[in-house]
Amino acid sequence: MSVIGFRRWRVSAAGDLVGLGVPHVWESGAQTAICRGLDGVGFGNCAPFRVWPGHPAPALRSRCGIWAHREPIRPCQCGDPGSAAHGVVGAVRLWGRYVEHENGWRAEHARVVAFVDFTGRVGPGYDAPRYPDLASMYGEWAAGTVGWAPGEGAVWCDPDLAMPAALSFVQYAVQVGNDLQRTVARTNAVMQAGVKPVLDWLIRLADGGRAPSGDSAPPAGSPPPAGSAPAESPPGGPDRPRG
Repeated sequence: MSVIGFRRWRVSAAGDLVGLGVPHVWESGAQTAICRGLDGVGFGNCAPFRVWPGHPAPALRSRCGIWAHREPIRPCQCGDPGSAAHGVVGAVRLWGRYVEHENGWRAEHARVVAFVDFTGRVGPGYDAPRYPDLASMYGEWAAGTVGWAPGEGAVWCDPDLAMPAALSFVQYAVQVGNDLQRTVARTNAVMQAGVKPVLDWLIRLADGGRAPSGDSAPPAGSPPPAGSAPAESPPGGPDRPRG
């Protein structure tokens, strides 16, 4: 069983389709979702301490998967329907494991089946049909669909989409940095809630001290304990050598 969904891309300097949220390059042909999390502690789309490495994608407790809207994306109302700032809008076929949500699906496999290239830069390697505008594409791939994708506003053009995505690595590095900050904050919250009380207890125990062991000797130079008899000196005084 498969379904048709709708999504957007930007175009790299090499003419590849690149995801907007995660800068994943869509190759020509089928795409397979993978978990981009790291040890389930908050990197990428995985929830902290809930999903672990190697989990199937998509999964209920993560945001991994190939995303697509159920309804078509509304044409931009900016007054320039052919602007390159619209990037690429297309239809994808989804199949395999999937998680349905209020706006569409997260699927295991996907393939581009049609698109409108507003930039004019998509490379020739994609075997999906290209349409001159959204109306002609929706007439074939969204026939009978009522309404528009709620996640897309009436004006959704972005000047950045008109430029090549030559900085995809920088975008991904920024995303990883943001995820790292969130992970550190979550770890600190766990430390505050669970580990800090134990550390406080150990500190209080150390400050209170413990009774000395009976076999332990007092430090050198310390006065003798109260009530103890002074040590006897040898005959003739402590400085006289013994015969």
